[in-house]
Amino acid sequence: WGFTFDDVYQLFSFFDEDRNGVLNLEEFCQIFKYLGISMPQERISDLFDAFDYDFSGTISQREFLRMLFPGFAECQLNAMMDSEEEE
Repeated sequence: WGFTFDDVYQLFSFFDEDRNGVLNLEEFCQIFKYLGISMPQERISDLFDAFDYDFSGTISQREFLRMLFPGFAECQLNAMMDSEEEE
């Protein structure tokens, strides 16, 4: 893939159009369009549901990063997110 944690963090922020700290399904779909990834809407909806760990109907930054970096321990994820927020 080649994306770093910082790249993915910025990607999330770029597509969080209303700046509420979460992605809704429409914002999530825009990521695939932007990256030129073509897949059926049903598959994107299934992926959205997989990312939405707490079933809130939105994807938080933590959920987004947890899915894309599954090997990170929660403490590592917390430290990285905290350092991003300080900048």
